[in-house]
Amino acid sequence: KIVDETGIVVLEKVKEVLVCRWIESLYQVPYSEQYDYLERLMESWRMSLMFIDKTVMGIPLEEELTKKIGSRIVGFNFNQQSKEALFMLVKNKLMDRKLVLPNHEKLIYQMTRLERRLTSFDNIQYGHPEGEMDDLFWALALAVRASVEVGNVSNFDYKVIEKKPTRLRDYARSKWKEAYK
Repeated sequence: KIVDETGIVVLEKVKEVLVCRWIESLYQVPYSEQYDYLERLMESWRMSLMFIDKTVMGIPLEEELTKKIGSRIVGFNFNQQSKEALFMLVKNKLMDRKLVLPNHEKLIYQMTRLERRLTSFDNIQYGHPEGEMDDLFWALALAVRASVEVGNVSNFDYKVIEKKPTRLRDYARSKWKEAYK
């Protein structure tokens, strides 16, 4: 089976700040190749926990990796309430400057194109414009959630890298402040 896109984000907690170390998009990669790749990625990054979408398309991936890796794989059910909680978690980390993102054009594009709508029943619903994807954003959100769960996403001991925010990150942060007050 081939999926449209699998988003992968690896975060590391450095002191109280989450630093994005890896972003990857597996576009139309068969599940059979994703299993092995994600298993190798988890081991090479020495991740203590990996959250995987276990709704619809993510179910086979989550089930197979849970068999192979065990309790370090956590299946996550996406629904409107869990998406709202994830969205707010990412928003708060960004606004508090507790999440450092690289200048990854595709991730930032997806973040700025994320649509947050109110349904006729006054529920918040998330989506993306037709023909676009938001998988990298939700992968980031799951990685942030995993970091809250375990406190540390990897065992690496990096020093905090002091970087000046770039225009693209500043633009994304300002869009988020403006759109999601």
